[in-house]
Amino acid sequence: MKKIFFVLIIIILIIIIIVVKLYKIKAKSNSEHTAEEFVNKLDELGYFKYAKKEDAPSLKKEMLEMIRKYGSEGTLTTLWDENTNVAKDYRFYFCDGETVFEGDGIPDLINDLQPSFEKFGVKIKIGSFSEEWDDEKGLSTQIKINGTEYEIFKNFKKSGWGEAPMRIAHAINKELEKKGINEKIYLISGGNDGKLVFLTEEQHKYIYAFFKDSKEKPLGLNEWGKVMKTEPLNF
Repeated sequence: MKKIFFVLIIIILIIIIIVVKLYKIKAKSNSEHTAEEFVNKLDELGYFKYAKKEDAPSLKKEMLEMIRKYGSEGTLTTLWDENTNVAKDYRFYFCDGETVFEGDGIPDLINDLQPSFEKFGVKIKIGSFSEEWDDEKGLSTQIKINGTEYEIFKNFKKSGWGEAPMRIAHAINKELEKKGINEKIYLISGGNDGKLVFLTEEQHKYIYAFFKDSKEKPLGLNEWGKVMKTEPLNF
């Protein structure tokens, strides 16, 4: 009787091992399919169209490996040109909220984005930039872009690590819209980990639906502001 019981235990353990292995094989296969489907869809939507022809395969491979590893729990990724420090897809940028808020961070960001503007065939020029601090009223910041004046801050007394990226992104999106460009800035994460990415509405809709974490996927400015608990846009 004991021998039969022992044999049954062995058989059950073998079955469990086989089931686990089959599950892992299926999960890996599904992950592979999901990753390829995601990258192919991005390609179909023109996500890699600004990349140099020789850079497109490595960009797709990088994205493929990210999705294989993390699936919908991951985020967008890219590769950087070692000489220019610009993303090879001309979409993805770091956007450190502290850096953007302080000093000349706002005009510096616009200058950093120029490679993308060139790819879009549009000129985004800074006409003027001014910052004034009043001990009683706080910070007032204005910038003129392509002849249009934008008031980024008025009597602002808080830390603007979230507000600065959101408001300058809004101004840039307005200028791109005026020029008939269907790309605009979406923000990812925030603070010192902030990033931005240029996407069409269709690309954003697909990417937004794929990723789960609201702090790791690209968000429209108003939604990003709510997630990051920043003051709403005041333009």
